[in-house]
Amino acid sequence: MDRRLSLTAALLVVLNGCSATPESASAVNAQPLPDLLTQAPWNQLNRSVPVYPMDAAMAGRVGCATVAYTLTPDYQVEAIKVVSQTHRDFGRSAKRTVRSWDWSALPAGELDAPVRVQTRFDYCFEKGKEGQRCDAIMSEFQCPGNDRLESIGYRLPAS
Repeated sequence: MDRRLSLTAALLVVLNGCSATPESASAVNAQPLPDLLTQAPWNQLNRSVPVYPMDAAMAGRVGCATVAYTLTPDYQVEAIKVVSQTHRDFGRSAKRTVRSWDWSALPAGELDAPVRVQTRFDYCFEKGKEGQRCDAIMSEFQCPGNDRLESIGYRLPAS
């Protein structure tokens, strides 16, 4: 009986290992260039701003998320990983945003090997006429990254 249980457990471990989705070799061995998107011609990529997560907006939550991802020579995005986040809603929004960018619009042949890139996404509220920008409050958060995009929410006046 114990032998059958041991064999079953070993089989489950093997099957679980087979069903896991490994990262491609290119994603694992990519050269890290975290600030690539701040340089030409990469900074010309038309990148949509992340959507402010509804639950975070309703709760009045501000914060950030940094995602790292591998960009292949044929502009496929692989291995998107949240590096840092102040709330999981921000991490999810950032990952969705990176997937939505039109990487194919970049000129062909800019990369000869996969690169590992990271982008920081800041989520804050504009304080209307008071003029408080995201920069004023985002320094208190610890998400890394020089390539930054802001998602700015606006608070409607109470009626």
